[in-house]
Amino acid sequence: MKTLLLIPILLLAGCIASNQPLYDRQPEIVKVDAQIKSINQQLSFLTMLGVDLDLVSARRHKDLISVFYTAFEVAFADGNAEKFQLMLNRVNAQIDALNRLMDEVNLIKPMDLEVPEVSL
Repeated sequence: MKTLLLIPILLLAGCIASNQPLYDRQPEIVKVDAQIKSINQQLSFLTMLGVDLDLVSARRHKDLISVFYTAFEVAFADGNAEKFQLMLNRVNAQIDALNRLMDEVNLIKPMDLEVPEVSL
């Protein structure tokens, strides 16, 4: 029974040891995951509203993000720090480009309303 419990622990320790150069960079993976999830929600919201968004360009950026993200994960699994950083930069560049594309869409036009002051 003790040997059965020891095997997964040794395997986990081996995985952590093989990825030691990149093990401290896991917060970057979490950050990119959160950005991708946020962008997907924003895109679906904008599509639902039917705003004037270049859907072809948005889809192209989204596809490139998924391709680069896959290479990003492979580089992490291989422990290749140079490729990991390169793919991280490419993913971030595509996320920024997609954010700029979505920022060009004006959702809410501010109304010229004056808010009266209330004295207490």
